[in-house]
This record gives sequence, structure tokens and C-alpha cells, in this order.
Amino acid sequence: MTDADMHFAFDDCGAWPLPDNRVLVRNARSGRHAILTPDVHAALATCTSFQTLDEHAARIARTFPALQGQQAAVRQVLDSVRADGLLISAEVYRTTLKPRAHPNINVDKPVAAVITWERPEALARVLSSMEEQVDLSNLERLIVIDDSRTAEIQQQNRASVSAFAERVAVPVLFMGAPEQKGFLDAIVRQVPQLEHQVRFLIDRERWDEYWTSGLARTMALLLSVGRRLLVLDDDILCEVLEPEREPGVAFGDVMREADFYTNPDAWKAQRAPAGKDPFLRHLSVLGSELQDALGALGVGQLDRDAFKGAEAKVIERLRPDSRVLITECGSVGDAGTSNLNWLAELRGASLEKLTRDPETTASALRQRNAWHGRRVNHVLPRANMSQLTGLDHRIMLPPYIPILRGEDRLFGDMVEFMYPDDVVIDQSWSVPHLPLPARQWAASERHYKTQQPFPRFALSLVEDHQNASSAKEPLKRLSHLARLYDNLADQNHAQLVSQHETARLGAKARSYCTIREALTAAGEEAPEEWRAFLTEALSRLNHELVDNPSDRPLRGDPAGLEGQALTAWWTRFWSDFSQALRAWPAIRLAASRVEI
Repeated sequence: MTDADMHFAFDDCGAWPLPDNRVLVRNARSGRHAILTPDVHAALATCTSFQTLDEHAARIARTFPALQGQQAAVRQVLDSVRADGLLISAEVYRTTLKPRAHPNINVDKPVAAVITWERPEALARVLSSMEEQVDLSNLERLIVIDDSRTAEIQQQNRASVSAFAERVAVPVLFMGAPEQKGFLDAIVRQVPQLEHQVRFLIDRERWDEYWTSGLARTMALLLSVGRRLLVLDDDILCEVLEPEREPGVAFGDVMREADFYTNPDAWKAQRAPAGKDPFLRHLSVLGSELQDALGALGVGQLDRDAFKGAEAKVIERLRPDSRVLITECGSVGDAGTSNLNWLAELRGASLEKLTRDPETTASALRQRNAWHGRRVNHVLPRANMSQLTGLDHRIMLPPYIPILRGEDRLFGDMVEFMYPDDVVIDQSWSVPHLPLPARQWAASERHYKTQQPFPRFALSLVEDHQNASSAKEPLKRLSHLARLYDNLADQNHAQLVSQHETARLGAKARSYCTIREALTAAGEEAPEEWRAFLTEALSRLNHELVDNPSDRPLRGDPAGLEGQALTAWWTRFWSDFSQALRAWPAIRLAASRVEI
């Protein structure tokens, strides 16, 4: 392999200013140091991901106005800096993270949990597909957690689960409202001093007015302590689809890829050969050490491009025995997103597929009929969202926030905070995600969403403070996680409004840059409807960035609250969540002792 093929990133270096417009830079790993100009140091500081030296040089020449047209000169400087020992090569990690040729495979039986909400037809359908496609004998038990509010639907769900249980040879547990209350009460009897915290996390009556997917997922965690856990949305099919799958593995938290279909039945052509059990796909790597997981995925040797685009600071944390705490897979059908913003972030082959013809673009802006996933298995630092997710709950994972959306991404951030050296694997296959009834984007939804309701900024709190703890023990890191929410709860109204406004404007500025880049990437030949989608978003964002009304009332979630009433509601919520995080180890232990 030549130097031109290798991938490099600027290593973690200390820097000190010197007189005469110079900077002293030292690489603690290699012990090497060099004296650079501030401009060279600033350019190197942007080389945080693994790329070839030519790719770094091209990007730097585009990014820095004073260097435009000087790519060859920039490349010479990079060669010099590499010789000085200030860059690190991805080849280091190709050696240290070598896949195990004969991987150890976990054989303990997991728990599977279906989360259902007001969709009895979907629940009956997913149970039927599970019966047909999954070897249920591999499960310790199956749990159906009913988050429905309507008594009639709860009765339908109970009947479907009862009939299913009679047909399968695995213990099936239905957790309707009465069973969930009984489970909650049994936990409280063991830890009465923590009743407030238990009810904050899993009391449906407390949160009856809200979207409680997070509450149901915390219930699944408490019902699976000490086990690996598979969590299913009720509107999927338990089938393995393999669109555009390629061998190998890649590292790095890059965006999933996409393709778009005008035919609603197009997903059927992606079915994997018979005998592909989606549960076993997760279980083959879930809870394994990274070297075993890579071997189980069929990776004999890491490809030289495996680390391309990955952030060096993320890869630096990995070890051969890093654990796979979460597994994810893609979806075909409804991508599960709450708006169309993700389309504007597509680049490369995914953007080409979105804009290949006006019919495809029009369908993408109206129908929820796409593939959203990975062509290659990806090792990630954090989880995002998956309609079929694997969780290794043999170790203590954090609870979810009980209400509102965005609970899955926040959960992934909290897992990364507690276990920064461990990983997520997003696998290169998908499941059909087909809500009933089928959903389409309404006319009012066919635009780029620019609003940032209060307190949207709080969902990124943990991600923004991933380095807030130097502790090694997960329990101590959990207490530090709780402290983040204590600090948030201690802010007054004016501080929270200021923080919200800062985050809101920052998000709009990033969106503006994203839209401008998307317009450039689309080109003049892109379908008119796509260019109109982006142009309208750009115009609206430009207006919103300039607009600066002083009398705008503070609104957000929950709806109906404004101003100080809204911030007071959230400071109580954050304080309660902090208490629940501190109590979580004891709550989790109590749950493991409840006979169900």
C-alpha cells in the first residue's frame, strides 16, 4: 500500500503560541513536536477524520480562501507534517482491531418485546410474521407491552396475544394497563422510598396525556434485566430484506444511505433467501466483544477503507474487547422520520437516486416508501433509531425519558456517555416498516421544518457534554449524567430562554448551510420540484435568521404552556429525571426480583 492510498487524521496534539507568528505543536502519542504557522495549525485542526492526504489537501484548498488553487502546496505541507509525526494513520487500527477468526458467539436466550400503541391490526400482523419467520425457541420469553389508551383496542390486543400464545412454544407475557400497574406496584413495595422516581419512569397514569413510547421502552428494560433484549415496533414485519448489501465493515457515524420507490410493493423484491431469521441476525453480534462481532459478520481482515471518514477521536476509544451494546438495522417502507429534513442531508449516490427523475422526487416528497439503511455493516459510537433494536441489558443500560419524541436518540447518547469505549453495530440489512393505515406526507408537511420548539435543545444536552466525565465506572458516570440534568433544572427562566434562543438560531444557521450545500449538490439538472423544495426552505430560513422579534412568546412542548409556566414545567421534569437516574440501579435491581 502506498502513502497515497493510506488514510490519515491530525492526532490529538497540544498547541502553544510562540512569538513571531508561530505555534509549537506536540503529539503526546509519538512524543514528536514541530513549530508551525497559525494558518497551518488551523488547517490541520480541521483534519479530524481519516482521509487520504490528497483528500485533506483538496478540502483545505476549498475551505480556506487564502489557499484556493494551492492544493499541491497544501499537499507538500501535509507530507512534511506527517514526517514530523503529527498525523496518525488508520493502519494502526487495522492492526489493533483485528477480527477474531473463530469468534465466540453468545448462546444465552434473550427476551423480545413488542411495543404496541393503538394499532391492533399491526400487532396481529407482526405476531403472525414472527411466527412464520423467527425461530421462537431461541427466546427466553416474548413480551407485548400495550401502550394503547382505548379499552376496546386493549381488548383486541389481549385477544390477539392470547391466540398467538396458544400457537407457539415460547412463554408469552401480555403487559396491558393492569399488568403494568401491578408490576409498578411490585417494584414500589420493594423500594418504597423511591416511589416518586419509579412513577416518573413508568407510571402510565401520570403521563396519560403524552406520547409515552419512552415509558414503554423503559418498561421493556425493567422486564429484561440480566438478559439481551430485542425491541420491536408493532408496525414492522419480521423479514430480512437485503437491498444493495455489500460485504465488509465500516467505522464512523456517517449518515445512512437511501433509495426511493414509486411502487409500494417494491420492497418485496429485496427479500433475503428463506431461513434468514432477523432475530438471529441481531443476536449473532449483540453483546459480543468487537473482535468477535467482526468475525461473526464474516470480516476476515479489515479493508483499508474501513476507517475512511471516521473521526479519529472516536476510533481512538475502541479496543478489541469493546462490547457491542446495541444493534440496529435499516428499514424499507416508512423511514420512521417525523419530517422531510433528512432528505436535504443526502449526498452522493443517495442524492442521485432521490433526483434521478421527477417521478421519484415527487414520490419521495409525498409517499413514505424508501430504503433507509446501510449497504455495509457500520460500527458506530452511538445508536440512533431502528424499528428492530437489540440491547445488551446484561449490563446496566440507562432508562428512557418517559414522554415525547426523540427518546431513542437521547437513549443512544446516554449509553455512549455511560460506556464511551463500547459500540453500536448498524447492520447491512433491513426490515419492512409498513404502518397501518399507510401514511403519506400531507401537503402541509412537504417542506423543510425549521422550527425548534422549547426545549428541543435539551435533547442534545448529553451529546454536547460527552466529555463531561473522566470517570471509568459506569455507576459514577451515571451519577455524572444525572448531574447534567440537575444543572439544567437549576437554571432560571431567563437563562433557559437564552439557551433556547442560542440553540434555535444555531440550528437554523446549520440548516441554512445544509440547504445551500444541497442546492449546489443537486445541480441545475435536478427535478424542479426538488429545487423548489430547497429554494423555499432557503428563503424561509433567510427570513427567520434576519427576523428578530422581541415579543415572541416562548412556546413548545407540552402544548398549551407558555413563558415561565413552560420553563417551570421543564425544570421540574429535569429535576425528576435526574433523581430517577440516580435511583435507576436500585429500581432495576428491584424489578429483577419481581415474579412475572
